Amino acid sequence: FDYIMESGNNFEKKILDEIKQLMKENKEENKLIKINEPNINLNNNLTIQTILKNKHNIILGSILLNKKNNTWGKPDILTKGSWIKKYIKDQIDIVEDNKWYVIDVKSSTINLINGGEEISSKLLYSVYKSQVYIYTQALNNLLE
Repeated sequence: FDYIMESGNNFEKKILDEIKQLMKENKEENKLIKINEPNINLNNNLTIQTILKNKHNIILGSILLNKKNNTWGKPDILTKGSWIKKYIKDQIDIVEDNKWYVIDVKSSTINLINGGEEISSKLLYSVYKSQVYIYTQALNNLLE
C-alpha cells in the first residue's frame, strides 16, 4: 500500500513539474500560482481571492469548501478553460475559456467508454468520479 501511495504521489509531482516547465517555456509561469496555506479556511479564502482577481490560469494547492453540504477537498489542479484548450492535447468542445475546472491527477489508467465520453462504472472509478464531483460542486458554490 505504501509503495502504491508513494508511486501515485511521485506521478502527481512529475505531472505538476511538467506543467510548470511547459508554462515556463511559454513564458507563462506568472499565470500559475501555488497556495501553500495549511489552514483550510484561509486556503479556501485565498483560492476564492485568486479566482476573483483573474490573474492566473492555473491554481495548485487550493482547498475548496462547500458550506452548503459541509464537504471539502483539495483538488490537484484548478484551471481555466483557456489553459485546458492551450495545453491539453485532446480538445473537448464544451470547455469554456473563462470557466474554472477541476483536474485530479491519477497514476492509474481510467477506462473510458462511449467513444471516450464517459468513465467506466468500475467501483474505483466511482470513487474518482465522486471525488471530482465533490470538488466541482464546492467550486461552483464558491463562484455563485
